[in-house]
Amino acid sequence: MSDNTTENFVFDSFDLSDPNLQGWDGQGGGPPDIAAGEHLFEFASIVVKNTKAGDGKNFECELRVVGGDADGKTTKTWYHFASDKGLKDGSKKRIAHVFRDVLGVMNASGGFETKDVPGRRMYATVSHEERTQYDAQTQQNKTFVNLSLSCERKAEDDQAAVAASPPPAKAASAP
Repeated sequence: MSDNTTENFVFDSFDLSDPNLQGWDGQGGGPPDIAAGEHLFEFASIVVKNTKAGDGKNFECELRVVGGDADGKTTKTWYHFASDKGLKDGSKKRIAHVFRDVLGVMNASGGFETKDVPGRRMYATVSHEERTQYDAQTQQNKTFVNLSLSCERKAEDDQAAVAASPPPAKAASAP
């Protein structure tokens, strides 16, 4: 008996026979590609997205590591900025810190344009946070390791410190 619903799949976006294509079993993703510690990040993109619950909006930012062992690795982070339930004070402070104080993208109207964010750089401390979630299908808990950013500071801080330090003293010449 022939099954007329069988189709042959060829994927346009990737080659399933590629030996460099890593398989994934759907379990926790393991340690993130970016090690814990301080890194220099560059904003690659920022888009406005609805929250998963559909009751607010987030800035979804893709950041790329500049330099070090993780050079070129990317991560995403979200900044909550609008909510049907009212925006929490912590969200307001986070946006003020990152976008106004660290990136300096605030405009005269007290906001900023997303087009001004890509290409901006900042230092941030990376930490790895474990979370466990129950999977109803397997009836087991799964552990995930998420990357979290904190302690953001201006990328120019290091350059300003170098410029402010006195030049090295000249060695005394012998008589």
